[in-house]
Formats: sequence, C-alpha cells, structure tokens
Amino acid sequence: MPSADSDVSRAPAVRSVVATVTVTASAVAVLAGCGPSRSTAAPPVTVAVVDTGAAPVGDLADRLGDGVRCAPTCTPGAGADVDGHGTAVADLLVTGGDPDDEPADVAVLPVQVSDDRGELSVPGVAAGIRWAAERGVPVVALPLVLGVDDGVSDSIRSSPQRLFVVPAGNDGLDVDEQAVPVHPCVDPAPNVLCVAASDAAGRPYDSSNRGRTSVDLAAPGVDLRTLDPAGRTIRVSGTSFAVPLVARAAAALLSERPDTEPAELARALRCGSRPAPEPNGTAGGGVLDLQRARQVLDDSGRPGPAGSDPSRPCDGSLG
Repeated sequence: MPSADSDVSRAPAVRSVVATVTVTASAVAVLAGCGPSRSTAAPPVTVAVVDTGAAPVGDLADRLGDGVRCAPTCTPGAGADVDGHGTAVADLLVTGGDPDDEPADVAVLPVQVSDDRGELSVPGVAAGIRWAAERGVPVVALPLVLGVDDGVSDSIRSSPQRLFVVPAGNDGLDVDEQAVPVHPCVDPAPNVLCVAASDAAGRPYDSSNRGRTSVDLAAPGVDLRTLDPAGRTIRVSGTSFAVPLVARAAAALLSERPDTEPAELARALRCGSRPAPEPNGTAGGGVLDLQRARQVLDDSGRPGPAGSDPSRPCDGSLG
C-alpha cells in the first residue's frame, strides 16, 4: 500500500488517493442496513471496482469474480494487486469497514487498470468502464482521481444506465475552482456521484476536496478498517475509501428497488444525506444515510412536488 498521507502518482495523468495506517476507531455507523443477509429470492447486485485489482481475502473471497485487466486493452482475468489499493476498496465494499457486521450481498467484479508494476493506465480506465457497462454491471466504483480525461468521460456518458461512484480527491481544495479539472468528479453527468470523505462524527476530512457543484455528498473515509492483499488488517483514510461505502449503499437500494434509474439513485443518495455537523462543501450538504435515501426514493413515487424528476435539486424536506 502507499505510504501514510502521501499522494502517489501511478502515471503522469493519474493521481491516486491513498491509505493512512492508524490505530483509532472506525467510522461506519451511518451504513446500518447496508449489508442485508444473502437471499435466495434474487441474485446479488454486481458492483465493478475499477482499480488496481483485488485479492481474494476475508469475506471478499466468496464474492469476487474473475474480472478483467484493461491496461489498456481488456483481457480476461485480473492479475495480482501489487499496490493494494483495489483490495482495500473491494473489501470495504463487502464489509463496510466492520468485520463483525453482515457482509453486503454484492458480487464484486474487479476491473484492473494497472500493470504488473501497479502503474495505472487512463485509457485502460476508459476501456474498463466500457467493458463493465457492456456486461450490464449496474454500479461502478471508480476510486481514482485522474489528471486528464483521455476518454473516461466519453465512456461514462455512453453508459447512462450505470451509476458511477467516484472520489473528490485528497488535496483539500474546492474542485469547482480548479484550473485543471479533477476527473471524473467534475463530470456533470447525472449518473456520476462524487464523494467527499468525513470522519466518524460526520465532520469533513481535512484533506478531502469539496465543491458545491461537483461533489454530491460525503461518506465515512477516515480510519476505516480493511484488508491488504495478504489478508492483513489495515486502517485507511481518503476519499477513495469513501467511494465503496456509497457504492455499497447504492447496491442495497438496487437490491430492494431493481428498476431504479441511475440518476434517480444518485439523487436519492445525495438528497438523502443527513445534515453534517458543520458545512462540508457538497451539493447535498450532508453525509451518507441509507435510511434517508430510501425515504427519498419512497417520496419520488408520489405525485406532485415530490415527483420523480432526478435532475431537480434537493429541497431539504427530510429535515
């Protein structure tokens, strides 16, 4: 894994958010209900993780598909995760950072966009997105910050039936004001959900980027418990690690409401975020809350002002 609190460049165009190894408490309380027990009534929701690959460790092992490597050409079967970032993200997707909680009923599809040295390929990211979309994957966790677009936005926009969950980045900046865009967070597509990081109390993570136009909500991303490729417990912090918790919540909602459109799902998670204890510089102004997101979806089926237009702003009616 990358060293603590250092931004590591995988390629000139790629800025990957990184892990922090610490020993304090985990921040996962807002995800209550994200890990439904396995059901024979419906298959698990598939979530693609576009990252450095994933190792079959812990509860992730039984939920991990064979995946693909796109660096940049896509070939069947992902290689070893020599970096560890993808494994940490994928494990959080399953466990939510709490190994004692019920694992999420998800199928994890690793889309590896790095080579044997851990170097990321931006064209590989674009190709991996297309590969996952072509296979009907409903939720794509893309926990990478890219310095250039290089086809990534085109791949996202050509996949309107997929929800993409992406990080805001860890530079402590307002992404709406940057001369060099922070991709894919700044993509205005309605099926892109950009996530900032918060601590256990819902306060903004010091290094998390923000942006009232581009960043949709915050989620726990400080001192989360996860696993490395060797199956060892580590603690990680950063907006990359908030991404799988939001993707996990999206999968939970889709398992209950499989016909929900990606833009509607994104709005429910944004507008259902619970108020943060202090301003966090996001469009929704709050922190991930699955129960409130469910309420937004329930309200969206009603006629009148609470109707189902996913493009309308949050109205604050949840309080």
